[in-house]
Amino acid sequence: MGIISAVGTFYESLYNAEYAKLVVYQSFWMVGIQILLAINLSAVMFDRWPWKERHIPFLLAHIGIILVLVGSVQTYFFGIDGMMVFPLGGKNRFVKVNEKELSLYSSLDGSKFETLFAKPVNFFKNNPEDKELIYNQGAYTEVKIKDYYLFAESKNKTLSSENTSDGPALRFFIEGSRAKETGWLIANKVFKEDDRVLGPARLTLLESAPEKALKGDNQIYFYPNESSKEKVNYTLFSSGKKSEGSMSTGDTINSGWMDFNIKLLDYKRHAYRGLSYTKIKTPHAQSTEAVNVDFMGENYWLGVGRPLKVFKEDRVYILTYGKKRIDIGFDLMLKNFKVGRHQGTMRAASYESLVDVEGEETLISMNEPLKKNGLTFYQSSFQEDEMGKPTHSVLSVNRDPGRFLKYLGCLLIALGSLSLFYMKKKGHKWRFLK
Repeated sequence: MGIISAVGTFYESLYNAEYAKLVVYQSFWMVGIQILLAINLSAVMFDRWPWKERHIPFLLAHIGIILVLVGSVQTYFFGIDGMMVFPLGGKNRFVKVNEKELSLYSSLDGSKFETLFAKPVNFFKNNPEDKELIYNQGAYTEVKIKDYYLFAESKNKTLSSENTSDGPALRFFIEGSRAKETGWLIANKVFKEDDRVLGPARLTLLESAPEKALKGDNQIYFYPNESSKEKVNYTLFSSGKKSEGSMSTGDTINSGWMDFNIKLLDYKRHAYRGLSYTKIKTPHAQSTEAVNVDFMGENYWLGVGRPLKVFKEDRVYILTYGKKRIDIGFDLMLKNFKVGRHQGTMRAASYESLVDVEGEETLISMNEPLKKNGLTFYQSSFQEDEMGKPTHSVLSVNRDPGRFLKYLGCLLIALGSLSLFYMKKKGHKWRFLK
């Protein structure tokens, strides 16, 4: 156990605590050693049968260690250790734990979402490199896991799509003597248009050709060319004048807005905003886990906590890979949050949350947790804006069903040690056991 624990500290230093937990502290090696330890402790106790009074310290210590091990197993399988984050005036009833979950939602209007499935997953132990993993819950919900990166770097990209339900995307570059600007515009079935305001002018990308006459002043509209996937049509309004045409990648037009020119850097007839991931060997502050999925015939990459939106003719789907959420069965509402500062600085000296729990107000501070339904809520930290004003409270939530056994085990170990010294001093004068 000492050797494995020492190896764990090196892994934690080289990688992170989560990785050390996966490969060392919760490995079959560590579990196996703990099982052997429990067997060994039981065996040496029974080997000394019949017990005599001199065995009291020995028995107390050994039973105490076994109880600590049993309590730890109980906590591992049935305990909760997670976080809750909620804004001022906001409610939350879900705890996020470190275990991961793959979830799929759908919506007809982009507001009310139906959960199609939510599956606990562990791609580290069940790696898709060995076998393709498939998750589904009926028709149109099949998700195939193709690859998995434990450590990856992400980069925002506008990616081409073969899905005709995805809308157009274009990258523009506008340049004049007074300013330069570049960026992406992307539209889809739900968000029919995307625009960028540049001072007195506006650039707008439409999901499809306009059905009504366009109007505006110092504005340019882009929309798909029905006869060519390589071209995009435009309607330009400048100083009361209107002009129309089409552009291909690399084309430039004069906007008529002072001396500004608009260049089309890239155009994709069907596209979506996504992330690309690069596998790395060691993690850093900005790295993440990533999985490669096949959903409805398209290939996508998913990062932890970075949902993927897939638009179809009649609905939108959201696929997520992130920390598992556990419903605690009641709402907590953050009514107020206070931060005490060290005098003359912005460093927090104390902070506390005033929460409403089923109609009752309770104050949670750094030294006064809330206990309810077997859960303990600790004031962990908070989030603030650029002005230093608190915006969110962060609570640490814990449920430890094995706590009593672990405390009792520690107490027995301590009593065993004390009784050993007492018996040595008294010369074995106890007569508790015959």
